Amino acid sequence: LDFPSVSARSTDEYLENAKQFVKNWQDDELITPCIAPHALYTCGSDTLKKAKTLAEILNVPLHIHLSETQWEVAEVMARHHKRPVEYLADLGFLDESVLAAHCIWLHDSEIELLAKHAVGVSHCMESNMKLASGFAPVVSMLNAGVKVSFGTDGAASNNDLSIMSEMSTTAKVHKALSNNPTALDARTAILMATRWGAEALGLGASIGSIEQGKCADLVVMNLDKPHLTPIYNIYSHLVYAALPSDVETVMVNGKIVINDRELLTADQGEILEKARRWREKIQPHDA
Repeated sequence: LDFPSVSARSTDEYLENAKQFVKNWQDDELITPCIAPHALYTCGSDTLKKAKTLAEILNVPLHIHLSETQWEVAEVMARHHKRPVEYLADLGFLDESVLAAHCIWLHDSEIELLAKHAVGVSHCMESNMKLASGFAPVVSMLNAGVKVSFGTDGAASNNDLSIMSEMSTTAKVHKALSNNPTALDARTAILMATRWGAEALGLGASIGSIEQGKCADLVVMNLDKPHLTPIYNIYSHLVYAALPSDVETVMVNGKIVINDRELLTADQGEILEKARRWREKIQPHDA
């Protein structure tokens, strides 16, 4: 950011904190840190260039919010006389290490730039709907070769933070927007949630699909349920019918973390109680 907060007093302090965070976690087998300048309306050109350079030095991804609202686009154009994606391209910011969240208010020329520079896009359908931000041109981006994946944004604008919900909503909404029932089919939605998401994060060599040599990240679902019977097409079933509550087992890097719907790696009751205590801090019942 270009202004102080509780996290840092200056841009250089933010960057130093980010550098230390990356060094602390860069060798962790489950955590991939990144450099994340927030957005074009909170970071000037010098900050963006410094963030880009730091990400290159540390060899980590870049993450940025991009063209989320019409106000943001108008603000960038007023400041720089360019549309947001054009501005970043001219700064030399865009390449395959960048994951851009939202990307709602894009012109066709900007979609072409995202494809040209192999930028990944994190599509946050339900957050965008709840905030009335707009609808990202996902079908156009996919047709142009942009690697689009799913994001949830944060709990403030997406209550359940469920990728499965994102898949179902996205696949249906973009059919309606395109006036085409075959647009963004179920198999494409699954790819966005798995392999393309991994590739957009620069992790395609290790996760995102079931292949020899990749991490064993697996989800096992119980399909023997009334709302999942009968099965005609597994992709369609997973996107349009399956629910998070159908997941029974989760394996992360070969380690089972949920078995028979029971969390094995932490005390769920303790986590819920901690969440309730934070709720009291944020909004006491007697307030």
